[in-house]
Amino acid sequence: MFLVGYILWFQRAQRKREELCKSVINHVQHQQDPRLVTGKTERIIQGRQRDNGHWFSQVQPFHIHVYSAFFDSRRTLRSQPQVAVIAVIDRRLLQQPHLWCHVWYSSVDEAVVLRAYLMPIGSGKLMTDGIELVEHVIACRVNTDSCVPVSVALAWGTSVSEMTWFRVPIELAQNTTSQQSLAVCVSASFGHIDARQLIEWLEMQQILGAQLVVIYNHSVSQSVGHILSHYAHSRADLSRPQVELRQTRAYMSNDVLLHMSPVINDCMYRFSAQFKYFAVIDLDEVIVPRHVYSIPALIESLSFSNAFPVALFVFRNAYFFLDIPVDDLQRPLHPNAALSTYLVHRRRLTASPPAYSVKSVVNAQACVAMHNHYCWTYAADVLSYWTLRVDVAPSDALLHHYKRCHLDAYLQQSGHCKYVMAATVVDNVIDKYSKPLAERLHMKCVTFNVTCV
Repeated sequence: MFLVGYILWFQRAQRKREELCKSVINHVQHQQDPRLVTGKTERIIQGRQRDNGHWFSQVQPFHIHVYSAFFDSRRTLRSQPQVAVIAVIDRRLLQQPHLWCHVWYSSVDEAVVLRAYLMPIGSGKLMTDGIELVEHVIACRVNTDSCVPVSVALAWGTSVSEMTWFRVPIELAQNTTSQQSLAVCVSASFGHIDARQLIEWLEMQQILGAQLVVIYNHSVSQSVGHILSHYAHSRADLSRPQVELRQTRAYMSNDVLLHMSPVINDCMYRFSAQFKYFAVIDLDEVIVPRHVYSIPALIESLSFSNAFPVALFVFRNAYFFLDIPVDDLQRPLHPNAALSTYLVHRRRLTASPPAYSVKSVVNAQACVAMHNHYCWTYAADVLSYWTLRVDVAPSDALLHHYKRCHLDAYLQQSGHCKYVMAATVVDNVIDKYSKPLAERLHMKCVTFNVTCV
């Protein structure tokens, strides 16, 4: 009896969704709007891609800055897709009774009003004008995935008429005929970046098995921008890591820290249909497997021992401080090894505690709100049927973190760097990559005329 009742309920719900979709299609056809395409296999929509890196912003009566919005119909959402709005919003909005999405299925001025659900992706920042801004993914659940909405605005308060003066185009995950294994999402890049270390990092991602690296430029130097542009325009050369270079332009002064998690979520939503996993790391970090050669092979081996799909693999942080002396180490044998930061700086501290400065590899189907360290909110089905998190043992892999020691300033404790750098151990696991890495670095230093030592 229960099964019969469920089937009848499902059939009624399906008819209701089809009627809604047909009414939207008929209205759009009457208006001769070509931008709505129905069906999961036909979501190629003209005119939906907005300017790369442009924020939609307003400051009155509240600060609302929207980077992008996506139609999310991943299978882990239990057949209730959502519009995901990636935004930085005024903390005062969190005190409003309700937040809403106005969703348009065509260019005509008739919107569907949906309840909004806030998912924080950062801790926020107090700006110089006294306004506190907080990073969010704002989710609005739609009734059907047969019709794809074209734009969205945010509204607040008891009246749904108080809303942003702008509409944000709703984009779709970029699709391909075959799904690849691993992409790398990097938070907003800014300030001084060492050109040689950037080249080594990009080459190392390809060696470790990443098929795509997505970098968002906030304010890098012209020389670094030239290197990134060269990689981004050389996608036909399979000997290089494939690089997608995107922009994230400032909307306020000193706002760069508020770009970090939003662009990671843009990366995740934009490429979720193309890749099985995303590594979320910075330009001074490398996930290094201890017993296998590539990150996809590592993920496969870690997944094999779990009875359920794994949503998140978390990697312990190990500092390879660049100010640790290296003269007493056995030098790598490859003639071009001196070009490498990774092959020369081979001393690490004991791995940091499990909760400290970790970074992650996340399943593309699992996360709906990603912080720049790990997932903060999972999709509906993931909570019920998945293993949410695997803390990867240091014996299996570590996050190698290459930077000068910052602990004196961070802990406000003079002499801490000297103390911890005296307690190091030799770690040569990265030597297995020395030949391809050194050869790639030599070639790229010549190509870009970068000082090699």
